[in-house]
Amino acid sequence: AKESCDAILAGYLEGLECGGRPFVLAERNTWLWQLAVNELRDPKRFWRDQETKCAPPKKPPPAALASYVRGLLPKGSTAVSVVHRSAGKGSLGRQRFLFKGEWSGGITAREAKAVVPSACVWAAGKPAVRVHYGEILEHAVRAADPALRLRGSWVIRRLAPDCSKIDLAHLPSGHDESKLLWAMGFETANIHLGSRGARARIRASLRSLPPHWLHQASKLMAQALRDDWEQWRAASR
Repeated sequence: AKESCDAILAGYLEGLECGGRPFVLAERNTWLWQLAVNELRDPKRFWRDQETKCAPPKKPPPAALASYVRGLLPKGSTAVSVVHRSAGKGSLGRQRFLFKGEWSGGITAREAKAVVPSACVWAAGKPAVRVHYGEILEHAVRAADPALRLRGSWVIRRLAPDCSKIDLAHLPSGHDESKLLWAMGFETANIHLGSRGARARIRASLRSLPPHWLHQASKLMAQALRDDWEQWRAASR
C-alpha cells in the first residue's frame, strides 16, 4: 500500500511541477499504449462481456436524451438497440443506458450515464450541490475527447474495445502497477490544474501535510470501509 501511495503521489507532484501535460499514448507513453491494446481488447470478447452487463431497461431513457444520443452515432447506423448497463461499483443504481448499433460492418456504441453529486454529499446530510463535471472537461489539461459530451444531467461517451478503462485486476502478466499508478497521479494533477491559481494553493497545502500522509489516509479509508461493511453485514442478518 505504501509503494502504491508513493507512486501516485510522485506522479501527482511531477504533473503539478511541470504545469500538467495531456496523456498522449502513441508518441509519449508507449508503455501505457501497450497495456491499452493488450489481448483483452479483443472486440469479440469485449462485446460479449458487455452483454453480461446489460439488460432491458425497466424504464426507457428520456425521449430527448434518446434522440440526442442517436444523433451522435455515425450516420447510417442501423439496428440500434437501447439497454440498461451495469458496470463498476461507483455508479450502482444510477441510470446508465447503452445505445448500440451496426455501422459499416462493425459495432458502434454510445453510453449515457446520469451525472449525480458524490455520495459524500448524501452521507453528510448536505443539500444538493452543483456538479462541476462540465467545468472539469473544459478546463483540465487534456487532449479533448470529441465523443465525450455533457447534456444536461447526462454524460455521453463512446464505448468500444479501444476506448474503455484499464482494470488493474485484468492486466497481463509482467505489468508494472507502480507505473500505472504514477500515471493516475499525474492525470489527477492535470485535472486539479484546471482551477485557476490552483498550483500555488496546492503546493502550500502539500507543504503543511505530515510525511506519508497519503498512506495514512488510505489506511484510515480502508478501515472505515471495513467497518461500514461489517455494520451492513450485521444489519443484513
